[in-house]
Amino acid sequence: MDMMGDLSSSVSVETITQLDPPKPLGEYETITDTSSLRSMINQISTNGEFAFDTETTGLNPMSSDLVGLSFALKSGHAWYVPVGHTEGTQISFSEGLTLLRPLFENELINKIAHNANFDLMVLASAGIEVKTLGFDTMIAAALCGHRSIGLKQLALQIFQQNMTEIKTLIGVGKKQITMAQVPIDKASPYAAADADFTWRLYEYLKHEILEHQASYVNEEIEIPLLPVIIEMQRNGMIINKAALAEMSEQLGTDVEQIKQAATSIVGGRELNLASNQQVANLLIDELGAPKTRKTKTGWSMDANALEKIRETPRLDDRVYQIADAVLKFRELTKLKSTYVDALPLLANPSTQRVHTSFNQVGSATGRLSSNDPNVQNIPVRTELGRKVRKAFVADFANGWQFLAADYSQIELRILAHLSQDPGLLEAFSNSEDIHASTARAMYGVKEVSADQRRVAKILNFGVIYGLGPIGVARQTDLTRKQGQEFIDLYFGKYPGIHNYIEQAKQSARDTGFAQTVTGRRR
Repeated sequence: MDMMGDLSSSVSVETITQLDPPKPLGEYETITDTSSLRSMINQISTNGEFAFDTETTGLNPMSSDLVGLSFALKSGHAWYVPVGHTEGTQISFSEGLTLLRPLFENELINKIAHNANFDLMVLASAGIEVKTLGFDTMIAAALCGHRSIGLKQLALQIFQQNMTEIKTLIGVGKKQITMAQVPIDKASPYAAADADFTWRLYEYLKHEILEHQASYVNEEIEIPLLPVIIEMQRNGMIINKAALAEMSEQLGTDVEQIKQAATSIVGGRELNLASNQQVANLLIDELGAPKTRKTKTGWSMDANALEKIRETPRLDDRVYQIADAVLKFRELTKLKSTYVDALPLLANPSTQRVHTSFNQVGSATGRLSSNDPNVQNIPVRTELGRKVRKAFVADFANGWQFLAADYSQIELRILAHLSQDPGLLEAFSNSEDIHASTARAMYGVKEVSADQRRVAKILNFGVIYGLGPIGVARQTDLTRKQGQEFIDLYFGKYPGIHNYIEQAKQSARDTGFAQTVTGRRR
């Protein structure tokens, strides 16, 4: 499915009904009887592979209803099978799915989709398990370096074809309707085009992916991962709503106390802790705190700026108190609004679980991202953050429990493998504390202090991502000059790491991209 873009104007149901159907971009057929459906299925089965797309009543695959399905097995031709429109001649939902199920579950037939995650979720909710999903054109486009990976964007970029926007059919705002309410004769060209251009992209990208040497990543990592992600998303997570409600009440009380305390510090006058401008005026202009980085709206009051102010000696005591209050206020309000109050509202009414969506193309590095809710950045370093995490509970009543597993220093182990640095390889081979080993090599001592190990840890993890002397100085009590000296000392002890990084940089300059061992390019 191609995700909807921003909808910015209102169109009524009556207007939609009166509009002419979108101009077909190919030879498209609407299947409204079982005889035609069986004929289509036979053609697809004989072909051995097909592209498909789903039309639904919304964007949440766990709560949206299936409205229709489109199919294509060659460029310029597609079928639309309506099964859930509110009006019009169409195949019944149950009969349509009964006939289509064997097609989707046939492991010998290759399936192609654009953003297959959505379509597989929708079909799973309808009782169809899609087997042998062999190609996702959105994932392939991302692997080939396309910046815009929406179906309509790619159709314009690659084929110079303007596809109909969804808002043309369903409108926007308060008068927006669902796809189920769109007349079939108007929905059909739109839906069929989605399958048609998914097939066209498949024919184009299956060659481009070879040119980018991304076949291994696609076939051995991304596509096999899809069923796993689908199962995770459908299973969802149980949350303890009572615990979150109690926490929300306590956080509300704590926030009010912080606001009252801040008001008292400034002599009872009103102070909006959420206003950077008011806080900056108070701290810098009135109380003499050191000036921070200048922004378009005034002095920066971000976390780094406030931390530096807190670390500055001999200031007015009220500066430290206000800085502390602002940081605590931000922490609590963000935690309350983003997680504590939001999570219960995201629970699915049917399952009473939170079902996040994992995105395989959400980052340039190939790392998964998640949204609605984002379950990958729930705070863990603070006690309050850990309390939020504890609100995610296992299904204890049915014998389930959580198991947490983590690789041990996996990034440094990969670095040792890639760089083949003798010192780093030996440290891992001897099962040493890698940070203590680095500290001993850098400082030339046998007994390492906690502070020496801390600096070594910062360098071990930092150099992988290009940490410079300024970064070292920010994370330690070293000066920039000392930071550079420590980096030079580090690379002196681990020359293999330095050589590997320099070779990677040169390769990127020569080719225009960086590439992982599996063939993923950036």
